[in-house]
Amino acid sequence: MSDGFLLSASPGLSGLWPLFILALVTALAAVVNSVAGGGTILTFPVLAAILPAGPTQLITANATSTIGLWPGAILAAWAYRGERTILVDSLAACAQRCWRALWIGASDSGARPLV
Repeated sequence: MSDGFLLSASPGLSGLWPLFILALVTALAAVVNSVAGGGTILTFPVLAAILPAGPTQLITANATSTIGLWPGAILAAWAYRGERTILVDSLAACAQRCWRALWIGASDSGARPLV
């Protein structure tokens, strides 16, 4: 552990192996993020293990994980752009129903409308 990197000090994981593992986990995390979210749960532990120990190790791991997953988020947004119209229509209908429920519910009870 002379260089401060946990994975590179482990037997059998020296050289470029930690970076290869990180690249593989990041690619998998980008796929997970694009489908359901939560890819950080894969990248954060690997980054925390690879980064040198210190007071900012976990903060750096979190920031690096967030920045590293941005390309996957952008590509997922581009891939799902056709679904956006369905979502916007659904949100508009939901907002309209909520507005009606607030208005009618408040007027039935004799109280002022909330909005």
